[in-house]
Amino acid sequence: VFNTDGIQSLPVKTHYIKRMVGLPGEVVSINPPNLMINGIPQESHETIARIGYQLVSLRTSDPRKKQLRTTLDQLELGDAQYCAFGDNTGNSRDSRYWGSVPEINLVGPAFFIYWPYSKRWGVAN
Repeated sequence: VFNTDGIQSLPVKTHYIKRMVGLPGEVVSINPPNLMINGIPQESHETIARIGYQLVSLRTSDPRKKQLRTTLDQLELGDAQYCAFGDNTGNSRDSRYWGSVPEINLVGPAFFIYWPYSKRWGVAN
């Protein structure tokens, strides 16, 4: 869970819940369906491997921003920066679109998903 203050193109004074997939100093990219960290597919993490990450849709991309549109695009995380991806990658606006999350914005881990009431309802993993 993180607050959105100061993250370009996100509403202020809002909290988002996303999966933190990239840590400070890492390079994040996507080679569908794989999430790549420092060029290595993250297949060993069961939940991440199950999700199947997608690149930013060209129809919803913003050519003025650095976004993960192709397999050559990378998000290089600096000190105190994190990469947050949604589990529903076809419909999630996340770091693929707006970049990194500053460490100061982190609130804490999610422990329970209560909305929407769907197969994801319950203990967060």
